[in-house]
Amino acid sequence: SYRVCTDQLLGYEIRISNDAWNKISESINQNNRTNGSRFETGGLLFGRRDDVFKVIWVDEASEPPPDSEPKPNRFMCGVQGVSELNKQKIKRTRNLVHYIGTWHTHPKSLPFPSDIDISAMAEILSADDFSRDKNLLLIAQPLKKAFHLGGFLFDKQDFKKGRITVLDPLQLSVFGPKNTAPGKIGLALSGGGSRAIAFHLGCLRALYDRGILDDIDVISSVSGGSIIAAMFAYSNDDFAEFDKRVINLLKGGIDIQIAKELFISTTWMHELLTYTCGVPLSVFARVVGRQPFTRRRVSRTLSFQKVLEKKLFGNRRITDERRNNVNVVINSTELRTGTSFRFGSQESACWRLGNIKDNDVAVAEAVAASAAYPVFFPAIDRDFNFKKNEECETKRAILSDGGIYENLGVSCLLPGRNPRYSSNVFNLDYIISCNAGYGMFDGKSVPFDIVTRLKQTAETTMRKAQDSVMKDLHHYKTSGKIKGFILPYLGQQDKSLPLFWPDFVTRDEINYPTNFRPMKEKDLHRLSTRGEQLTRLLLDYYCPEL
Repeated sequence: SYRVCTDQLLGYEIRISNDAWNKISESINQNNRTNGSRFETGGLLFGRRDDVFKVIWVDEASEPPPDSEPKPNRFMCGVQGVSELNKQKIKRTRNLVHYIGTWHTHPKSLPFPSDIDISAMAEILSADDFSRDKNLLLIAQPLKKAFHLGGFLFDKQDFKKGRITVLDPLQLSVFGPKNTAPGKIGLALSGGGSRAIAFHLGCLRALYDRGILDDIDVISSVSGGSIIAAMFAYSNDDFAEFDKRVINLLKGGIDIQIAKELFISTTWMHELLTYTCGVPLSVFARVVGRQPFTRRRVSRTLSFQKVLEKKLFGNRRITDERRNNVNVVINSTELRTGTSFRFGSQESACWRLGNIKDNDVAVAEAVAASAAYPVFFPAIDRDFNFKKNEECETKRAILSDGGIYENLGVSCLLPGRNPRYSSNVFNLDYIISCNAGYGMFDGKSVPFDIVTRLKQTAETTMRKAQDSVMKDLHHYKTSGKIKGFILPYLGQQDKSLPLFWPDFVTRDEINYPTNFRPMKEKDLHRLSTRGEQLTRLLLDYYCPEL
């Protein structure tokens, strides 16, 4: 399908494909996020023209070439790689699609060619070896939720004869930013500590630029992914401000703040008592065949939760208002039953224990439980009032990192789940699974001592579970149970990608640690850029309709 506007110079009908318009909208959003809405941006147009019926088809659009110069009052479109890109289009379509013009924005003025624009068109028509005899110019003026669009086909002969006259303001077209999503979309953000937060930030940038982020129906998250998911869902600032908050969190780190919280409170005393008294008692209980006599009600994880409350979430409850009313699922693992424990805006439950009555759960507590990686944080041990089979009962739950059960956060988004046995059931058409995991082992590590053996054992088990989920996604797509999915994967083998560009960030970043220490600017940039690049690429290749 096409969006239609009228050329105001020669009277051609301009038909802009949804793919081309989505790319233009995406580039405008990206420019607003990175440079600010005052700056103009632009790019190239590819398609075909019929001079007999006076119709122009704009089939594809591009973002700005790398050497472009966006400025507040003008856009200098670069030329780097343009000729090569045009040749690729011609070869791929057997000369059906080729360069037909350019597009750019006028953020603060109506979309009519300025003197600068007309001079640029004259230069293009006189110098460009593939612009042919006519060159199309599309100018977009962003409005609050739409665009004014002006289309102008410049003829080389008119420049020679001095016949450039513009314009009729009544012929301006109003275009919406993008089509409605073709189905319900679920977004899963995997675990991986601060590495995951940085990678997922890049994925969210790509989804925002594409106009998909506001169409997400449910966000499911695990561990480090739960931190950024909750930061996004339980706030109402614009994306640029959200982006800054995440960057500041990563640069500042939270490990030192957890340590401060641990020692300014009495938590450290409880920790000391646990190790000096609780651990020996626990060992003795196991020897005599009994369960441990003591419970770990206070721990470092409580300090982690306090930091999350003070720094990010305050006293927000999981049922509080969310951005765009998105459903939220924060995944943890219940260790007594070995099952998933899902804190959700819709319901918080474990299928073995039941649903938490009234669902009165703090966001900070849910995130802390989801991110309580066993090596660093003890499990949260507390009682909840559960409702199951119409009966209410107080039961004990021991909650640890959601990645123990399933580190992608995808399992609750899969089709075919029965609400009788599963909590937080959704019927989705598309699944976007952002995975900040390591990927395939390189075979160089030697797990010699008990610590390295246990680490490698845990990672092997997690990888096997992830492989199973990935296999399920392919199966559901093939069988038609979902329309599509993409899997931006930090550990993706780059040679397996359908394509990538020269400045593509490689998978070397997989070795960044998962701790919550302050992150350097270089590492943050590379991790987030890889997430952004992979998401853009995979959307264009596998789900262009989104």
